[in-house]
Amino acid sequence: MAYAGLHNDDYIDAETAKILLSMYWMWQGPLHNCVYRRSFFRDMVLKGPYFSDFLVNVIYAHAARHIQPSDTRYATLLQDRPAIPTIQGLLILGGRQCAVGRNSEGWLYTGMAIRMIKDLGLHLPRRLRLATTEPDDLETWKRVYLSAYVWDKSISLCLGRPPSLTTMLYPLDCLYDHTDDQELWQPFYLGGLESIYASTPCYNTTTFSHFVRLSMIVNDAFDTVFGSRSRKFVFSRLKHIEQRLYEFYRTLPTELQMNESLASSGYPPPHICCLNILYHTMYILIYRPYFLNKGLGPSRDDALLEHAATVCTREATAVNKIFQAYGRAFANKRQTYLLSYCVYTAATIEVKQVGDPDPAISRAAVERLATTLAMLEEEAKQTPGIRRSIEIIRMRLQKQRQSSQTVEMARTQQETIAAAAMNALPTVSGDLGPPQLQYEAHGGDTSNAHAYGTHGMPTLGNDHNHTASMDALSQWPVSEGSFDLWNIPTPDVSGGFVPDSLSWYTMIE
Repeated sequence: MAYAGLHNDDYIDAETAKILLSMYWMWQGPLHNCVYRRSFFRDMVLKGPYFSDFLVNVIYAHAARHIQPSDTRYATLLQDRPAIPTIQGLLILGGRQCAVGRNSEGWLYTGMAIRMIKDLGLHLPRRLRLATTEPDDLETWKRVYLSAYVWDKSISLCLGRPPSLTTMLYPLDCLYDHTDDQELWQPFYLGGLESIYASTPCYNTTTFSHFVRLSMIVNDAFDTVFGSRSRKFVFSRLKHIEQRLYEFYRTLPTELQMNESLASSGYPPPHICCLNILYHTMYILIYRPYFLNKGLGPSRDDALLEHAATVCTREATAVNKIFQAYGRAFANKRQTYLLSYCVYTAATIEVKQVGDPDPAISRAAVERLATTLAMLEEEAKQTPGIRRSIEIIRMRLQKQRQSSQTVEMARTQQETIAAAAMNALPTVSGDLGPPQLQYEAHGGDTSNAHAYGTHGMPTLGNDHNHTASMDALSQWPVSEGSFDLWNIPTPDVSGGFVPDSLSWYTMIE
């Protein structure tokens, strides 16, 4: 019934429209949740205020990148009066343009959506107290605002720029319609793999509500950590953010947690995966500058550097395990832009670890990078915006291998693994590395560990597999003058994920 309002038009037939909408609701819509389906489908039939040609065509365009390489036609009715569907379309279009490598356009479309929100007064608390507001209207307004809030933090992380929508108007339990939580989720348009995936509850609204919680922590990190303008840094800020992350996961519903029960219970929908992987990535982001500086000279706070190494190693391993499980479940396809950013962030840690004097750490990092690069290469076919990021990882790995005997040892070990896997499917089993390294592994003093609030990571199952092709690590045309995170004095939160759009919101002297 939901698709009853579809009809053939000059650009797209009803069957194709149904496929594209199904693609969007399964893979992309649940992540940032800017379109309230109930209002959308109702007004598709009734020609009401929460449906427009602009919105539906943007949805078609966003979903089409997973079906064919060429862009689909869509109208940008930007001269219309500001309206909810226009805001929703701009938010989706912002994400779509980032995914295909047009990051400046994505940033600008997102900014237009946020300004339309303010133009309509959706950022004003008084709008929430209007006695005449219908329940569906209020729910739609809330979801649009919360979606813009969440996507604003996502694109700010990816591009390394400050958030634009920083005020949270609503309590965390403000969404009332949870009927979609128990809808069954099953992959759509996955090349025949749909039949082997066991349907699982979607938990759409519940996941989105916790995405809002996590985005509030991201917003706080921009204010207190990423936006610091002095090296005279109050380290209690780091501990504060770390404690908030710990509390976030501790209070996360068990059905949204990805831990060692992952192997036995099946893989969750991608939006649940992305929530978990962003949680781990946030640990990396707050400590990465200190991890990258470890061993580069004398420090007044060795305990902090050791803790940064512990946290970054632990969380990069967690990100990689989740990403590998995602690749096995969904054939390395249908990744979101934010998921690719999180994996890239973990790879910046692993590239550094390739040069570690400890052969075990170096070898584990090489193996994780091989898997990461192979999976990102597959996704780049649908998300060309990450192609340059892959090149940066390869460039840094190549430099590490050329400058360290330890890296050469890791390369030899890696080639041995490759030889054994040459004629096999990419299902070589084995743990990818220790789930948590203690201070002793880095020569640190555990007596100082409590000072920075070390928290355990939910241990993922050890059944994760290792992808074979080791040539993926170095055989790549590296351009001269490629962006180098390690050669700038102030590593930023984007970490070079979008090298042609350098962050201007970094830690400075």
